[in-house]
Amino acid sequence: MGGLELIVVLGVTVLVGTTLGGRYSVAPPVLLITMGALLALLPPLSHVALEPEVVLLLFLPAILYRESITTSLREIRTNLLAITLLAVGLVVATMVAVSLVAQRLGIDPAAAWVLGAVLAPTDAAAVSGLAKRMPRRILTTLHAESLINDGTALVLFTVAVGLIVGGTEPSALGLAERFVGASAGGVVAGLLVGWAVIVVRRRLDDPLREGALSVLTPFVAFLLAELVHASGVLAVVVAGLVLSYAAPRVVRARSRVLAYAFWDLATFLINGGLFVLLGMQIPRALRGLTSLSTARALAIAVAVTCVVVATRMLWIHLAAFGFRAANRRPSLAGEQVDWRVRTAAGWAGFRGAVSSRRPSRCR
Repeated sequence: MGGLELIVVLGVTVLVGTTLGGRYSVAPPVLLITMGALLALLPPLSHVALEPEVVLLLFLPAILYRESITTSLREIRTNLLAITLLAVGLVVATMVAVSLVAQRLGIDPAAAWVLGAVLAPTDAAAVSGLAKRMPRRILTTLHAESLINDGTALVLFTVAVGLIVGGTEPSALGLAERFVGASAGGVVAGLLVGWAVIVVRRRLDDPLREGALSVLTPFVAFLLAELVHASGVLAVVVAGLVLSYAAPRVVRARSRVLAYAFWDLATFLINGGLFVLLGMQIPRALRGLTSLSTARALAIAVAVTCVVVATRMLWIHLAAFGFRAANRRPSLAGEQVDWRVRTAAGWAGFRGAVSSRRPSRCR
């Protein structure tokens, strides 16, 4: 199938899937992945492959940037402790839990650690689609978690791949150094790009040129971080947050309207198309199984999925109890959330675009 035909199929599937999801209250990411898997059973689409570099260079920066420019930096500061526990602590806990269970199921230890790192981070756009009706404070926390936790998981993934390639086991100090170095480099790259874009946009008064600069911003931030071997994810997020904070003072209203409209439409199509492409990889992955039977692979997948969900649910509820025990001030009584909201926040930890690109990069 040619590229033009594939684009049309993806666009139609996204439109149909999101429409059906909204009408029948089905989570659009789940529905789009399922529709993609069904499409891949058709002969013309059975050989469509999702290249990891396409996800890395096209999908990921755009998705992260759009989510970051619509997230409040002030609210992130207010909920910083909760975000840190989810974006760092929960990622590490998920990686460890998945790895231990996968090893008990017969998976090689090094591959099990890679699997844990792959499944640790949540997806920003999927969280946005699944959690729209939650309280704003919870939604902001989930957004920030999904934006930041990929930086944590990326460092853990790099170390896990190093176990497979080099056979070396890093020390805790070495892991901490990699994490701090990659994170600090990504933050600095994002700050530099955000500052440079603000300087330029102060001197522009043309919505089209400002829109073009907005399109380039996430890719420049990601590239700069990659050049210094830092976290491109954090660079994009920081640049987006800087511009979100400064936009009311440096970006004119008509330029903001144009840029936000573009990013809303672009990420709607890009993220929807990505979920369809992810679903189309499922039949190919099943056909490519050689060391395990299909039944055993599915059993391992179900077990690991249960571990991921259970770890997140347990972490969120325990963290909530910890916050409640540590903060007994009457002024915080109205900010407590009940178990139903916490459970919904647990179910909102959908995995998507970020996790999809990692397995292929460890070939």
